[in-house]
Amino acid sequence: MSSSKYFFNTFQEKTYNALLTIGVPRTTLNKVIDILTTGAKPNNNKGQVVVSASDMEFDGTTLKTVDKSSGVERSHPAAYAELPNGATASATVNITDGGSKTIYAYIGHDSSSSSLKVNSSINISVDGTEVTIPAISFADAGMGKCGTRMNYYFVKLGTCDMSSGEHEIIVSGIANKMNLANISVF
Repeated sequence: MSSSKYFFNTFQEKTYNALLTIGVPRTTLNKVIDILTTGAKPNNNKGQVVVSASDMEFDGTTLKTVDKSSGVERSHPAAYAELPNGATASATVNITDGGSKTIYAYIGHDSSSSSLKVNSSINISVDGTEVTIPAISFADAGMGKCGTRMNYYFVKLGTCDMSSGEHEIIVSGIANKMNLANISVF
């Protein structure tokens, strides 16, 4: 079974993968599970790959970091980049089990417009081949503001076949200056 199907298998796996996608480290999740679970522990490692903005390379934009040590700053994730028109973020992912993979991004924007679309704001390619992003509106993708905080949400960008080994994922800004914090492959 391809690991891309694990994102929605059970509530436990869905929760685990959603937390991975928003940047909670696997070691932290496993420690919490260990504290809360007696007996046999679930195996949540299904070959998921998550790349933080801090581990990406950028052209036409720069990495922004937010000091989270005070526990007060919540406007953005710890690391992200704005992707204006023409800017790119590239990430190298190492796939351990080849097959059909689903790509998610933890992205944000302060508009909750129903007319602005994710696929009109960014493009994504894997090894130079464009992946079709669904026509999901900013409103349906969970974008907007919550008080003064920009909403970020994990959004399914598409699926493609990936063999075992390294692959380059490039996210390009087209319009609307979308913010990118993480790229995940399941």
